[in-house]
Amino acid sequence: MIAPINRTLLRTIFAKLAQAKVKYCMGSKVSPLTADSNDVDPEKGLDCSGLVQFLTARASDQAIILPEGSSGQIEWCLAHDLTRRDYASFAGRIDNVLRLNFISAERSQSARGDQSARHAFFTFNGMTMESHGRDAHGNGCDSRVWDTPVLMLADYCFEFPSHP
Repeated sequence: MIAPINRTLLRTIFAKLAQAKVKYCMGSKVSPLTADSNDVDPEKGLDCSGLVQFLTARASDQAIILPEGSSGQIEWCLAHDLTRRDYASFAGRIDNVLRLNFISAERSQSARGDQSARHAFFTFNGMTMESHGRDAHGNGCDSRVWDTPVLMLADYCFEFPSHP
């Protein structure tokens, strides 16, 4: 059994990163994972899986350390038997369930022709918490509604045990 994630702490840390305008930067991670959110360099940025890894570690009091990279994170979720749901049916629910979602390279490639693109992001009560760089409104840590067209490509949706 995996430790629950503190949803309030996760959302608070994410809000600080978004407010600091931490930009998207492919391959960028936080080290050490125990760093305070105030120590994350907005210019160095975070990629999507780096944000997921950092938020999960901090909001679980280091009990959950996900691997780097979205492929490794998908494998971790599968290996730990997290409940898998259909993204289109569950991501928009207002039910206080924290979900970790992924768009695989295969789905992204078929939609955009980008062979290496993958995306990892959280949804909570119909909104995302993510770091992305392919948005007309800018790059970095921000939230979008769950049914933004590109996000509908998500082919993995895992429910994390969490508490308020």
